[in-house]
Amino acid sequence: RSFRDIHMTDRDVIHRVMADTPEASALVHLPTKAMGTPLIQYDETDWEFVLRIASPLETSVIPDVSAPLPRLHVGMPKGSAQSAPQGLRHRVSFDRSYYTYPREKFAKTQFLYRDIDCYERYSIGDEISFMGQAFPVHRITYKLECGLLLGTYRLADRAQLFQNRVYNPNLRGLSLHGT
Repeated sequence: RSFRDIHMTDRDVIHRVMADTPEASALVHLPTKAMGTPLIQYDETDWEFVLRIASPLETSVIPDVSAPLPRLHVGMPKGSAQSAPQGLRHRVSFDRSYYTYPREKFAKTQFLYRDIDCYERYSIGDEISFMGQAFPVHRITYKLECGLLLGTYRLADRAQLFQNRVYNPNLRGLSLHGT
């Protein structure tokens, strides 16, 4: 399918794509702008196409599995400010994706992240105060431990949402005939 109106915004295109999936939604947490060029979705899934639309905005697309229906966040949702309980098990690590991004854009320390394990319930985008600093929740993993749901929450700098430009390799060298 094609989106030829160059005045359509990224939000309009994403909502049009999501409209084909019954009861699905996309929440765009970024300022909107006109696409400026026609877009063609060719031999790629809706997920791949939305990732490609979001990539010039330099942000990630985050599936929201906590919603009862299919839902995506383009950019980080604005969550609530909360404090993590004291004395939590946590790990500090380095996200190697730093090496795939332009070095002049980021400091290496922006790619440190903290994984905390707790029984509290947080959502993607919640700002969690932990060890004197506030970080948004980027990733959530749950597991059952002794009959209780234990969450592992990745707290990281917003720089880790950066997304390099994504291209559709199937369009390279393609000649489309239309009317």
